[in-house]
Amino acid sequence: MAHLSASWADACGVSFDQITADGLDAAAERLGVHLTAPQRRELLTAYETLAPHPEVRVALEALAATGMRLGVLSNGTPAMLRTAISAAGLAPLLPIVLSVDAVHAYKTAAAAYQLGPEAFALPVGDIGFVSSNA
Repeated sequence: MAHLSASWADACGVSFDQITADGLDAAAERLGVHLTAPQRRELLTAYETLAPHPEVRVALEALAATGMRLGVLSNGTPAMLRTAISAAGLAPLLPIVLSVDAVHAYKTAAAAYQLGPEAFALPVGDIGFVSSNA
């Protein structure tokens, strides 16, 4: 939760990869865990290379088979997104990758969500936004 709280609190001028790193540092400090520089780097790299849930590929393939155009809208930086989507093996299924960096505003700002209609050239009502957050 600190990760998301930080993203909302620090929305002006702080990149999401920095917020991710700051969130890791805060969690380690709170738990009394000392991370060496290599351990910290390894954990941050792991965050960017998480495997998708097993059903994700099947669901995306089923949606794509209907002719639906798919993409990602994320608070992540473009570099984080390229790394994560590629590592997950989902790049062919997610040809449109949108980072809120383009509008300098995190979700839930309207400007962030406007990236979808602009990229897909569709009205908001014709776009389904699905969250991976529980």
